Amino acid sequence: MKHFKSDLFCFIWRKNFTLVELILTISILSIGIIFILRSFLNITDALSLVSRKVNAIKFLEEKISEVEEEVKRGVFDFEDSKEGEVILNNYPCQWKLEVKTHPIELELEEEQQEELKIKEFKDVILSVFWQEKNKERKEVLATYFLPAEE
Repeated sequence: MKHFKSDLFCFIWRKNFTLVELILTISILSIGIIFILRSFLNITDALSLVSRKVNAIKFLEEKISEVEEEVKRGVFDFEDSKEGEVILNNYPCQWKLEVKTHPIELELEEEQQEELKIKEFKDVILSVFWQEKNKERKEVLATYFLPAEE
């Protein structure tokens, strides 16, 4: 029994390593480092995607505010769809503005129907598209307008 304890003590406190122990340690450390680097790469990809989405949403908000200003001034053409290209984060993107007209359908009596001044509303949909890693990304912002009272 005493011989067993001294062998165990020598095994724990010896000063050199065998080649197998070194190879095993290096392989375990390299696998861990590979997983850590892969997670960092995934994080940077996710951050760049979020950055593009944030810039796309900022662009959409600016464009929608331009549309709102044009509507207030009475110069916006609701019959016209617009398209264009923009560079966001040094990345080419396409944008598209669509206008859809929706009738307001309410179950009212004839007298109330005639009094109703607003018969429809406009749905303005603004989209930004871009290609990223063989996937098409898209952000959409929409707003609604009632026709100006005459």
